[in-house]
Amino acid sequence: MDPETDLLDRARAGDEAAFGQLVAAHRRELLAHGYRMLGSPQDAEDAVQESLLAAWRGLPGFAGRSSLRTWLYRICTNACLRVAERRRRLLSPDHGPACSDPTDLGAPVPGPVFLEPWSAEPVADEPGPDGRYLQR
Repeated sequence: MDPETDLLDRARAGDEAAFGQLVAAHRRELLAHGYRMLGSPQDAEDAVQESLLAAWRGLPGFAGRSSLRTWLYRICTNACLRVAERRRRLLSPDHGPACSDPTDLGAPVPGPVFLEPWSAEPVADEPGPDGRYLQR
């Protein structure tokens, strides 16, 4: 039996540890996906937490017509859209018309920064780019 199928069956039966193992492999890429959609590591973390909770609650309804990864991405995307809808951020195109003179930088833009830095800390058991290259 496939290890993922075994974990999925145990998680559907209510085993939280099995669910944790099942989604642990996807958590980091879901965070990156949320960050790309929301521009904030904190909002991305909120969206991932919301999506994992929704996945846990909806796991009995997961029919397996798609991969678990695809299903989690769909849930995460919807959670990101809900988070983005709850908070409106001012994006740079909202500040005014496009600049016609490339040498004129204009006045500094007041207000919130719409893209916050994200430190992608490597996971201890995940190989870096050089390790992935060697694996291939």
